Amino acid sequence: MKALLTAMERWTLGRKLVLGSLITMVIVIGVGVFGVSSQLRLSRSMELLAGAGVRVALSIKGLQADYAVIGRALRQAILAADAPARQEALRQLEDARKRIRKTGAEIRPRLLKKENGELIDRFERLYVAYGVLVDRALSRLEQGREDEARALVGSAEFQHAGAAVEQLLVQGAEISDANLDAAAHDAVASAMASLWLFAALLVCGVAVALGASRLIGRSIRLPLFRLRDSVAEMAQGNLDRSLPFADYPNEFGELSRAIGVLQAEARRMGAQRWIKTNQAAIQAELQTAESLPVLARNFLAAIAPLLNVGRGVFYVWEEEERHLRLLGSYAHLERKSVHQTFRLGQGVVGQCALERQPIVITDPPEDYVHIGSALGEAPPRVIAALPVLHNARLMAVVELAAFDRFGPDQEALLEGILPALAMTMEILGRTVKTRDLLDETRRQAESMEKQAARLEEQAVELEAQQTEIRATEAWYRGIIEAAPDGMLVIDDRGMIILINPQAEAMFGHGSGELTGRPVEPLIPALMRQDYGTRQGHRLQGVRRDDTVFPLVAGLSRLPTIGGHGGCICVSLREIVVGEVPAPEPWPGAAPPLPEPIAPAPEPAPETKPAPEAMPAARSADALPDLPGIDVKAGLATMANKLSLYTRMLIKFREGQGRFAELFAAAQADSDPSAATRAAHTLKGTAGNIGAKGLQAAAAALEHACKEGGPQDEIEVLLSNTLAELEPVMAGLRRLEGAEPSTAPAISDAEVWVALGKLAALLEDSDSEAGDLLEGLLPKLAGTALATALQPVAKAIDDCDLDEALVQLGKVKVP
Repeated sequence: MKALLTAMERWTLGRKLVLGSLITMVIVIGVGVFGVSSQLRLSRSMELLAGAGVRVALSIKGLQADYAVIGRALRQAILAADAPARQEALRQLEDARKRIRKTGAEIRPRLLKKENGELIDRFERLYVAYGVLVDRALSRLEQGREDEARALVGSAEFQHAGAAVEQLLVQGAEISDANLDAAAHDAVASAMASLWLFAALLVCGVAVALGASRLIGRSIRLPLFRLRDSVAEMAQGNLDRSLPFADYPNEFGELSRAIGVLQAEARRMGAQRWIKTNQAAIQAELQTAESLPVLARNFLAAIAPLLNVGRGVFYVWEEEERHLRLLGSYAHLERKSVHQTFRLGQGVVGQCALERQPIVITDPPEDYVHIGSALGEAPPRVIAALPVLHNARLMAVVELAAFDRFGPDQEALLEGILPALAMTMEILGRTVKTRDLLDETRRQAESMEKQAARLEEQAVELEAQQTEIRATEAWYRGIIEAAPDGMLVIDDRGMIILINPQAEAMFGHGSGELTGRPVEPLIPALMRQDYGTRQGHRLQGVRRDDTVFPLVAGLSRLPTIGGHGGCICVSLREIVVGEVPAPEPWPGAAPPLPEPIAPAPEPAPETKPAPEAMPAARSADALPDLPGIDVKAGLATMANKLSLYTRMLIKFREGQGRFAELFAAAQADSDPSAATRAAHTLKGTAGNIGAKGLQAAAAALEHACKEGGPQDEIEVLLSNTLAELEPVMAGLRRLEGAEPSTAPAISDAEVWVALGKLAALLEDSDSEAGDLLEGLLPKLAGTALATALQPVAKAIDDCDLDEALVQLGKVKVP
């Protein structure tokens, strides 16, 4: 039997079906012939039964149903709430009466017994009487006499007529059922005899068919089950299982070979699904990164389990420095031993970046590198350096170490995810730059708001100062006009800006004629180079009629008020012939002017640029090229004061040149906030000089220190900060060679005027005082006054203008 079954498994399906069909046809023909003969006999009996008894019984049932419809429809018509409902009830009543008349006409020819005909006659008579009552009720209903119709339907006559019809129908149904039962009993007895014989033949045929079908079914079912089990295992993921019956020359062999094709395609689709799924998961993880270090860490953490990577490093390409910088690592045991930067062509990483092609090292030496864990360590079997490219532009290099070589699926995953990594780096870089620009814009807006507030405060102060100046000027003018001697005030150009009536009368001029005119035509010796030696001595004045007369002049320096600069008050007293009066100091006058430092020609009027032109004269073009520094932004923080900005740059160079050592000491300090403060100081000073890139890097380092970030991230951010600081410091070292040019000597009058301007600027807290003193000190080089002014210069360098004003008050002119 087993050999027969094995042989049948190799048969084709058509051959098996032909054998089964032949066996089935023989059995079916034998049983069918006997069944047809038995059915002919049974059909004749059933035809007689159905033609007479069944149809009559069904007709009587129909009469009962229609009679019930007449009663229900009549009641609905009487009780209807509106005309449509009543019409519908009347329509149902009429249809039921038509069916009763039709059924009564059809049932009479089919009656088998005489008493059944008499029963039909009695039904017709009772139904006619009942119909008369129904018509009477409908007539009253049509006439609108619903109450009478309702009373008629509820009367005993109407109920008696209806009950008689109903009782007759029930009697007819019982008689018809009895006749039908008798005929059916005769037919069943005849059919039972035929049934037993048919059953015997059928059992024999079924037994033979079952035996043949079971044998054929097993020859089909067993190979099918084995193929099904193989497909089920493939569906569960076991795509490497071998398929049976691949060598059979029948349908199972063809099916097995077709499943083998599907198996190969399923292997390919499974690999693609694995690649696409992991690519999507890694891309989603990369998109959550907010900075490049986090991006590198997320990428290595996501790719390592999929490729069975034991160690990995991530180097980002920095275009400006032309090197690769360590951005993140995975499972590195000794981070300090890892190279922080690689140049193009340096090592495997640098060579990979240079060639823009992957480099794979298999079976490296034992002492090359190890993959370690808490249980032990071992050298990897493969090390791969992979470039990250975006539109043929190098973005980064990833180096991975693994125990096993990468399979085709893993290599395809890397080929698909590296371009996505490059795109994410590009987008993240732009996002960071945009965020930095937004932060800078926000800071500038806040600075502008503060400047506007300061300007408003300064405007209020200026208005108060103007009021005070006007009061002071009126006070001085009253003193001068009330003085008994002649008095006049001249500015630093020798122009008369104020004169009293006594002086005008002394020189023979009318009121207001001398204001705004030079003093030299009136007192020629006063503005000459030796006028300082005439202090308190006799001079000669020239009247309007060109007559010369002797006079004594006394000079006093006035404070700078109202934008007049350094002014001098001259007191005049005419000498009567024969008198030689001694010089008398004017009450409240300042000490005599010092001897001139060196003889100098008469100073020409100073040409001072307009206020709006000053920033342009001291623009960023006056400084050397400073990499990493936005000079214009830095000048803006110093109100476009070039001298202050230059001193700020020098202070930054001296204070932050050793930032790496300072930060290392801060990290070793017991105070956990020391490193945060060091980064915060660098961020603030970098923002003051306009080093925006350094400011952003220091801000990131400060945030990581403040939040207690991992040491690896802090080291990466420190490396970024030092990379930003290096070009800034290199540019600032160029400021060391600048030396002040030798300035010409300055006269005593110019010294007094300059010091007066300096005092006024310091009183107004104007940073222009630094520019003024910076230009004055070279002209006083080698003098005691230059030494005395050094504390003032230091206070201005420290941006403490109040202290500078105090130090200026301590200066004694030699």
